Parts: sequence; structure tokens; C-alpha cells
Amino acid sequence: MENDSVYAALDIGETNTKLVVGTIHNEKFNICATFSVPTKGIDKGDITSKSDLQATISSLLSMASENGFDIVETVLILPNSNLYVYRKKATNQVQSPNSVVSSKDIELLKKACTRHQIPSSEFVVALYPIKYLLDDHSTNKEEPVGMRGSFITLDAFVVTLPTGIAKGYVECLQDMGIEVVDAIIAPLANATLLLRNQEFKTGAIILDMGGKHNNISLFYDYLFCANKQGSYGGDYVTEAISKTFELDKKRAEEVKQTYGSALVNNASNIVVYNHPETNRSIKENEIVTIIESALDFEVKEIVKGIEFLNVRKTDFPIIITGGCANLENIAEKLEKSLNQKCFVRSFSKVGGRDTKYNTAIGGLLNYLARNGLIDLSLVQI
Repeated sequence: MENDSVYAALDIGETNTKLVVGTIHNEKFNICATFSVPTKGIDKGDITSKSDLQATISSLLSMASENGFDIVETVLILPNSNLYVYRKKATNQVQSPNSVVSSKDIELLKKACTRHQIPSSEFVVALYPIKYLLDDHSTNKEEPVGMRGSFITLDAFVVTLPTGIAKGYVECLQDMGIEVVDAIIAPLANATLLLRNQEFKTGAIILDMGGKHNNISLFYDYLFCANKQGSYGGDYVTEAISKTFELDKKRAEEVKQTYGSALVNNASNIVVYNHPETNRSIKENEIVTIIESALDFEVKEIVKGIEFLNVRKTDFPIIITGGCANLENIAEKLEKSLNQKCFVRSFSKVGGRDTKYNTAIGGLLNYLARNGLIDLSLVQI
């Protein structure tokens, strides 16, 4: 991928699978195409039908090809489903001659940390050092390579996914002849795109309001500290509209996107939609009343999720992303309900405007920055 100016990222969600294509031209990065199709073959993150999932991905690749982009390699976003964050600590004796810590000592220590009471059914996808101790003297997050000591300790956050998810997605793409150049967990992809540097340091919550689920991720002191997935997402709102107005899911989603809002106080009493079969006239405030009621139910779960993360500081900003973040007044609704500052951010600076593509864009930026292909500070929000 490094030898080409076209780069791609694939985000396999439970409701929709998204493909983002970006280019680097004259050292400037820009999103040049985004594609989305309904996901098939996935349930709660698990692959239930490999052929259906591959058909989903193939349709995206065909759409990209029709637009002049032949994708043979991609960054893969690993889902939030069953993502766990553990705090683990391990201590090893320094093995190197003269008790000088080497990179091999650090490698062995990290392996010890990831093997400490991690269930065999889970696959470690990331490790974030909190601090190193060399003979009880802290070196903070800095690896104490070249320093002398007898024992070295690592205190870290270890992130895992079920092995079937972590490896299954990669193997699915490889079987299609698509090379996975990098795999990144969704919360870190979102953080790369959406968090300002100061928020990484002082703390922030990312609320990913996807189709099937909401997901809450906590970042503090440049660390991914905790994660909690909920049971309700934007599809719950769509289903409420569908049931109330007797619309199929596709039409209900169109009504939500076109006329929806999170606050009924801002809605008019004007007819905005006529039912195609019953000719029922539906007013804007009727639609928004249903949406706000469904959101109230979801907000209760979000409150419990934040409490589960044991976040005591109410001044942590909440950054909203995911498809439901496109809903008008959603930030105002959540800010009122949660009593915390809430913001919706999209990546218009490089061409990304629909929040459902945020995760894929963030994952692509993370890969490009870590490989020295872009200066992340020049493109971050």
C-alpha cells in the first residue's frame, strides 16, 4: 500500500458495511469516495455466514471499481462487539547482561502482561502501557531500555476481542484475495479522528451510536481506559417509526433521516410525509415525538454505561459519532439528558461529512500516520 497514492479502509458494522477510499496528492490527504451497503452474514460481531459477508464486501469492491478504484488491500476496522479492556500487571527479572534493560526484555514483559489471566477464547488486539517500574522506580510510559535494574514491571491496559472475530474478519478478506495491511479497533480509530490532543490528555468519552448498538469508550492521559457496549442503536429508533406509522424499514429509515430530530420542541405541526399506501398524513412533530421517545429509552442505557465505566468527572466531553449522530439536535438532546458537554464531529476538512464513515476514516488516518505517510496534526479536527 505504501507504493500507491490510493488507500482504503473497511468498517464492517452489524447494520451497514462501509468502505472509504482516500488519496495522498502533493502530500495532502483527502477522502475521494465513500460506499455503504447493508451487512449480511454478521450477528453480534460474529460471522454467521462467510459467503454472505463476502458477498457484502464484494458489492462494495464492485462499487469502488465502477468509480475507478480497484481495491486489493485495505485497513480493517475491528468491531466493538465483545471488546474488553483489562488492567494487567506483570513483573520479570531483567535477562540482559549487566542488568541493562533491552528491547527483548520489554518484549517479554509485554507478552507476560497479555498472558496474565486472559481467557483463552480472547485474542489480544492492543496493549497500552500505563507505566513501567524498574526496581520500584517509575519511568511512566517510557520504555526503560538502556537503564540498569534487577526487576521490571509493566502496568497496562490490555484490549481483547473474541478470537473468532479478531481472526475471522482477516481470514474472510484474505480468502477473497484482499490483503489486510493493518487492523485497528473501532474506539481507537474514532479517537484518532475525533479527539483533540488536549482531550486525549485531560479525558473524553466517545459515544458511537451505531445501528444495532451504542458503544462508550473512555480515553484519559493518552490511554484507552475502558469500553462498554449497549444493546440499542439507531435501528431501535427506525423500528419505532416503522411500527408506529406502519412503514417498512427502508421507508422508516428515510423518514428518520429526512424529517427526524432529537428534540420535539423544535418540530413543526406541518405535514411532511404522506403514507404511500394508506395516504395517512404525518406531521413533523409526530415523527419527532416517536424519535425522542425512543431516544429517551436509549439514553437511560447510555447513562448506565457511563456509570459502569466509573467516570466521576462530569466535565469529560462526550463526542458523538456513528450513523445516529447525523440526527438533528442529537448533541443538544444528549447534553440535556446527561448533563455533560456533547459534540458531534465529522471530518469535513478532508471530505468526510457523514458521521457513519468516521470510524473508517479514523482507522485510515491512524495507519497512514503510523507509517509516516501523513502528518496527523495537519488533518485532525
